[in-house]
Amino acid sequence: MGQALNNYFLKAKEKGGLQAQVKLAMITKMSSDDAIQAPDSEENIKLFEDAIKKI
Repeated sequence: MGQALNNYFLKAKEKGGLQAQVKLAMITKMSSDDAIQAPDSEENIKLFEDAIKKI
């Protein structure tokens, strides 16, 4: 559960450090801890894909 979503937080960190991770959390309304617990559903992955493009 949530491994794919958690990888988006790692991508955000690579792109812009903690600030990018915070922005990802704000856009998705999900913390990295929440992402680990959330299912890697198609809907969640699309949400994170769209969010990472904005960062």
